[in-house]
Amino acid sequence: KQFTGNLPTGSYVSVPQDLIVGIHWTNTDNRIDLALSTISADGKYVWDANYRSGRGDVLFSGDITDARKPNGATELFYFKEGVKHSAIMLVNYYNFDAADPVNCKIVVAGEHPKRFGANYMIDVSNIVASASVTIDKRQNVIGLIANVDGENRVYFANVSIGNSITSSRG
Repeated sequence: KQFTGNLPTGSYVSVPQDLIVGIHWTNTDNRIDLALSTISADGKYVWDANYRSGRGDVLFSGDITDARKPNGATELFYFKEGVKHSAIMLVNYYNFDAADPVNCKIVVAGEHPKRFGANYMIDVSNIVASASVTIDKRQNVIGLIANVDGENRVYFANVSIGNSITSSRG
């Protein structure tokens, strides 16, 4: 049976309006660089492409390349006023080492931030779901973000799809 953390793969959570989704991880004994990205008909959002959409309705938090203990690192996407284009959410293990799997947490929140830059993007009381996963391949699909009948959904997955250090849009 396939699970994403303790959730059956394909399970989803709904968020009514503004959506924040991302990952959190901590270095192992080595420096760990995970790269979160989304790919949709609207484009690719990640450190080596777009940090925000032209309309400002998709915003990437930025690239963190070292998840020092004890706090670790978090990369997130903010979808203002809901999801406009369905997107695949990926995690690439940039400095991949097959002998060094990385535990991370997928987090989903419903939040309309008053302002970014206050040393957080998510108020923990607004997290609606999380799932712990192990990243042990270079390229992994960890979810699908979609708007279904006016409902913003994040579907959970954890599937290895390739061997690239960054996602591509073909």
